[in-house]
Amino acid sequence: MLFRSWSLTDDEILTQYISLGISTFIISFSFMVFLMLLAISFNVLYFTLKETYTAANLIDRIKNIKASK
Repeated sequence: MLFRSWSLTDDEILTQYISLGISTFIISFSFMVFLMLLAISFNVLYFTLKETYTAANLIDRIKNIKASK
């Protein structure tokens, strides 16, 4: 492990617990960031595809252009 070379304590078991705790935190944090980015990506994809399919803003703009002429 990366943290075993650090002299956090002379107790080998405590060093393993500290290393396990830090590793668990890093893995959990990385997984939560991954889930957050996945949710954001799906939302962006959903609204992009919805706008592409319905083109509501484009249809409104075309109607406004036709009405102003």
